[in-house]
Amino acid sequence: MAFIFIVWKEPEMRNDMNVILLNLSVADLLFLLVGVGEKFWGVLTSPLYRDKLFYRKPGECLTITFLLDLVSFTSLLLVSLLSVERCFVICQPMKHLRTKSLKKTSIHFGLAWFSACVVAAFTFSFYEFATYCVKWPNKAPYTNYPIKAAGCKPRYGTSGVTNAFILEIGPFFVAMVVNVVCFVKIMSKLYQRLPTSSEEGYENGTVSTQHRYSAHAATRMLLINGIAFFILATPFHVEFALEFFPLFSFDLPQYVKATCTMLLYANSAVNPYIYGITNKCYRQAYRNILCSKSSTSNVTSV
Repeated sequence: MAFIFIVWKEPEMRNDMNVILLNLSVADLLFLLVGVGEKFWGVLTSPLYRDKLFYRKPGECLTITFLLDLVSFTSLLLVSLLSVERCFVICQPMKHLRTKSLKKTSIHFGLAWFSACVVAAFTFSFYEFATYCVKWPNKAPYTNYPIKAAGCKPRYGTSGVTNAFILEIGPFFVAMVVNVVCFVKIMSKLYQRLPTSSEEGYENGTVSTQHRYSAHAATRMLLINGIAFFILATPFHVEFALEFFPLFSFDLPQYVKATCTMLLYANSAVNPYIYGITNKCYRQAYRNILCSKSSTSNVTSV
């Protein structure tokens, strides 16, 4: 919410990159509201982890699954879009300046939402709401456990599980490879452009040297943001693969599943902190909002 409010209040922050980051913030916010809300309600209604028997109709559970997939895929595509865009900025700056426009950026993030919707809908077709009976040992602490449970899972059968696995896991790891390639190219180019101590103006901090560092501040911020995204999201996708893919089918401990899920939700909450810590322009914008400053003259567009 903080970043969305800042872009809304600070006209100087409304540029191409921040428009994409704004969409990423909306997707993250929806993911947190829907996902955490569902998990919280599940904890209140059942002692079983990921039990979804509280849904009154199968369509409710499937709809929530679709929404979570939609915003999850959208976040993945937007993070990848940012990485590709910054790679283009760093590796071909002049060409980027000639071709960039807010209209082009709007088309890109619109395609990201549309593509995520298509993939989520296709993935949704391989899921079902399954209710099953559970027989517990006749001893504590199982005496008060429910005898019925439910969940939205890939349909039983090799075909349904495999297709759901490919659609859920495939895009994530493909995007990871694309982002890693972009990260390597960006860091290599940034390293080549860093001034050395022998360069004129390095020690006395001339305007040209300071501008060189400032020009890449947003790129470094996005690099850290992208790396954090995949570090926090990878455990959940690996856990999903181990649990549902027919060749693995490991029964992981509940605390491992819970940890992977918490890391996934943390991934949607850390972005504003990364922006504020790694980029002084965002720190200044946060100060302006928190201190209720009406003037935006101290905020520099990134």
